[in-house]
Amino acid sequence: MNIRIANFRKATNYFVAMFPIALIAAGCTPLLQGAASTFTITPALNEPIGVAYSSTANKLLFSQPFNGKTNRLVMGVTDAGVSSVFGTLPDRASSLLHADAWEDYIAVSPGLGGFTKGAVFVTQGQNIVQIAPTGGAAAFFTNIPGLTDTHTGIAFDDVGTFGYQMILTGQNGNIYAVNATGVAILLASTAGLSLQGQVAVENGQVAPLSWGLYGGWFIVGAEDNNKVFAVNPVGTPGQHQVIVLAAGYPGPETVRFIPTSPVNWGVSGGIFFDIIYDGPATKVIKFPAADFGPSIQGQALIPHEDDGIIQVMNAFSSPTATSPTLFSFAANLGQQEGSTFVTVVPSGPGCTLTQGGYKNNFNSKVTALFLGGTPYSASQVNAILQNNAIRGNGALSLAHQLITAKLNVAYGASIPPAVALAIVQADQLLATAGGLIPPVGNGYLPTSATSSVATILDDYNNGITGPGHCN
Repeated sequence: MNIRIANFRKATNYFVAMFPIALIAAGCTPLLQGAASTFTITPALNEPIGVAYSSTANKLLFSQPFNGKTNRLVMGVTDAGVSSVFGTLPDRASSLLHADAWEDYIAVSPGLGGFTKGAVFVTQGQNIVQIAPTGGAAAFFTNIPGLTDTHTGIAFDDVGTFGYQMILTGQNGNIYAVNATGVAILLASTAGLSLQGQVAVENGQVAPLSWGLYGGWFIVGAEDNNKVFAVNPVGTPGQHQVIVLAAGYPGPETVRFIPTSPVNWGVSGGIFFDIIYDGPATKVIKFPAADFGPSIQGQALIPHEDDGIIQVMNAFSSPTATSPTLFSFAANLGQQEGSTFVTVVPSGPGCTLTQGGYKNNFNSKVTALFLGGTPYSASQVNAILQNNAIRGNGALSLAHQLITAKLNVAYGASIPPAVALAIVQADQLLATAGGLIPPVGNGYLPTSATSSVATILDDYNNGITGPGHCN
């Protein structure tokens, strides 16, 4: 068997992103209660505030402490709960605006967009510092004057729609993309969507491409105004569209997308780890993989700081949706701060198939998908793939390439940023087709409106760009 075909078939073992949508579209009821327990750490941590997982070190990394200007550290914790110093951070200077209490958040590079794989980045207000993948003293990385002196959130785009860049969020509502050389570009500000400018957008995540109409957007909570925002990856600097996805939820602290096929981390007994802040009594709790059933995999998990609740936000299925589907996951947890899933991304670039590959030899791999923000069953998706009566309908020709690209990504093919962005643009175009895609419906777009995006996706599916075709 050709090696690339063999790799493609092997990739089905970790098929991600699309299958949960089929369950939700079918009306399955998500799990409504997570069973948290304390993750015992020895020696105990000192008021940890941020947390991220390093696959390079195979440790959870915690930034600490919340209070105090000195002895600021990144602590590494094994799956058995054994802690040790991983890195040292610069001291903090006193602020005229608040007491010496700091929320330094942390993220680990997945090795995309020119960033070193496993490099650790910590926010210290306007300054971002970097620690080597194996640990050590922090070094200066960049300074962003448009941020405030604390509460700077951090994430890496691992989807590609923001160019695999670092994304920083400020207490003042500003959101930046930062490249591997430290150059920052303002994406948008959420301050205008907030009461008296109070925002505190902290730790968000780029949604998987399968997440309905807002797949590939940056989803982030604003703890000071009780809203969840979505930032469009398509836009000009400072003018990216910002949508309010939800409002009235006390202190959404983080947004973390639930992995598919979750597995507990080593001997820890958990896959999701959540900091419950209580001064010297601060603790870390864990949720086992069994709590994250298929019906909520791929959806957004949103811990609240103010009311101790965790909610699951379902994918949006309408471009005019104003109220998301939210499910209670856990309650009475306390003041939640940083949180993370422990996941390992499969290695290898994968390969791509064309529309014909999924129509014929690999037709059994066709699954339910969101197209243009609308859920389609597997049989409907297949009917669209099989429909060659394009007759000048750009919606149908674009859908052929979008379906193929989404399936390729779902089965493990790596994706260039331009293609990830084209997938978002294709969904946005299909949302304006005036109906469902033929033969399911009578949606129509002129080819003049779709050809440029369809060509980008077609080149990717044919292996002209991206990891290459599965010959």
